Amino acid sequence: MINIAKGVELDVTGWIDEANGATQSIGRGWDGEKTNGVYNSVENTIPLRTEKRVTLEDIPEFYNASGVFMLTDPQEITITQGDGKKASVMLYRTDTIEDVRKKLNDAIAKDIGQADYTDNADNFVRFVASGDEDSSGFESVAGTFVIRSAVPGSKGRLSFSSDNQDLIAAFSLNTIQEATETTYRASVYNAHNGKTIAKNIVTDGNMLNGVIAPNINIEFDAMANIKASWNPDTKNYILSEDSVPFETTIHIVDRSTAFQIGQNDGEDIYINIADMSASALGLDSVNLTTRQGASEAIGILDSAIHMVSQQRSRIGAYQNELEYNANSLTQTHLHMSESESRLKDADMATEYMEFVKLQILNNTGSSMLSQANQSAQSLMNILSV
Repeated sequence: MINIAKGVELDVTGWIDEANGATQSIGRGWDGEKTNGVYNSVENTIPLRTEKRVTLEDIPEFYNASGVFMLTDPQEITITQGDGKKASVMLYRTDTIEDVRKKLNDAIAKDIGQADYTDNADNFVRFVASGDEDSSGFESVAGTFVIRSAVPGSKGRLSFSSDNQDLIAAFSLNTIQEATETTYRASVYNAHNGKTIAKNIVTDGNMLNGVIAPNINIEFDAMANIKASWNPDTKNYILSEDSVPFETTIHIVDRSTAFQIGQNDGEDIYINIADMSASALGLDSVNLTTRQGASEAIGILDSAIHMVSQQRSRIGAYQNELEYNANSLTQTHLHMSESESRLKDADMATEYMEFVKLQILNNTGSSMLSQANQSAQSLMNILSV
């Protein structure tokens, strides 16, 4: 809501002399059209009407404490949606209230894309002028902009920022109604065999965490199965459930890296590192331009730190297991090298001496056996005589 005070008076301080010597005030008045003119001889105060044709330079809030108009040079305002989408609006000194309304409305509807969710895209920003009253009363205090979002929850929250903070202060932004998260009911099925993975899961917000697998989070469109329609009586976008359920197919690919850590089949390890990008951690939607956004950023950052810490602990476990297996394989390699060395690097002199020794012993044994046989033959010859 952008407040433009109703009934603010602008003091006229300039004077001129007429031909007859009388002094007359110079002022800026409103009589259906903006005019500069000479008024009666008393000092005038001129009320600022809550009219759409009023230009920004006619509104006191757009002058700083030194009386300098903030929009002497064009100024840019950035609109940031809760899901990170952004749009920029350039304001000029000659812009009227209606010009500002249309620029803000088009930025939300077209640049950010909320027009895709409703058949009435001209009511994201409305100016409550004098006389905008019906049976339900004023939409808000006369002389204010009412800015709406058709996207529910934190994903649709709109924040305004500018390099010129005095300009943002001049708009006196206030929250009329806090955003609330939509409650979704979701079921997950295996697309190949139709087997139910999860049924009727209730979640606040458009995230399914760990439903398919512990390390897999699914974010779906915040406007899934929702349609927004403008209600002229309540002057609000009414969100309702679409008659056709929202369906989508997710193809999951296992991108784990496999390492063979042993000498046999099946002795391997699979390493899976989760997505640690800013969008996966929810950091792309952090908004520090408002107090509420900064407060919510603390929770987002805490969650991101927790996710990163968990991933680091998993990586540490993978590293320890790989180091253990690397050391084991290193010891096995050393033992095999030692055995190979014993076979290839034998001392030939020592081995030849051992060979000669064994050969002598073999020859000696053969000679002794031969002599023993000869002695037995001699004895048999003597006995036969």
